[in-house]
Amino acid sequence: MGRATVVLLVIGVLVGGLLVAGCTVIVAAAVLFSGSDITDPFESAEFATIEEWPAAAGFAEDFQLDFPPSSRDIRIAADGFQDPIYQLRLSIDPDELPILVTSIGCNGLLSQPASEAPGSIIDDEVPWWTPASAEVYQECSGGATPGREQRVFVDLTDPDRTTVYVLVFYF
Repeated sequence: MGRATVVLLVIGVLVGGLLVAGCTVIVAAAVLFSGSDITDPFESAEFATIEEWPAAAGFAEDFQLDFPPSSRDIRIAADGFQDPIYQLRLSIDPDELPILVTSIGCNGLLSQPASEAPGSIIDDEVPWWTPASAEVYQECSGGATPGREQRVFVDLTDPDRTTVYVLVFYF
């Protein structure tokens, strides 16, 4: 075996090792994030009541929001890799709205939206993300910490049920 062959063989082994190490890091990160107790399964989930959502307490703590006791019809979707995005929708009794709004850092303030209700950030085909259908609608931003922003959109159209949409962005 010539000297050039040995050099090429060593270079090949080094490059192959770097590729394997890089793939291992990517796979480990994917397993870490997808196994998160915030959303399991990672991409989307549906729960009839807050008691049925095993990760509700972790989500509430991580995103600084208190789920009112009447929380129901819960939908959550997550996407992203380095900068995750979460979309959460739930229905609550109208008299419990202050619990959620205060906990997210809106200081009890909701205002008329400055712009149209947002479409789905994660996927245009998320059938349950329908804030644009609201006739009576308010919003606020809150829970902002360095690298994260939350926006709350509240559908007040039905006097017996308040539907709350929450966007959580990491950047």
